[in-house]
Amino acid sequence: MTNFNTDYNTELLDQELTDDQLEAVAGGGFWKDVVNGVVGFTPLGPINRISGAFGGPTMGDLVE
Repeated sequence: MTNFNTDYNTELLDQELTDDQLEAVAGGGFWKDVVNGVVGFTPLGPINRISGAFGGPTMGDLVE
């Protein structure tokens, strides 16, 4: 008979994920990362990074 391991680490089950983390797990967010990477080389790069750091929208958010 096959034995199943039912010992779970419940600490990992109690974590809350952000929308960005859920998109990454679901395989989404690829174009968001591409756009944010390209914008990083333009004059809008610093504004884009600051907005994202404070939880605001980034240029990549517009394509998702």
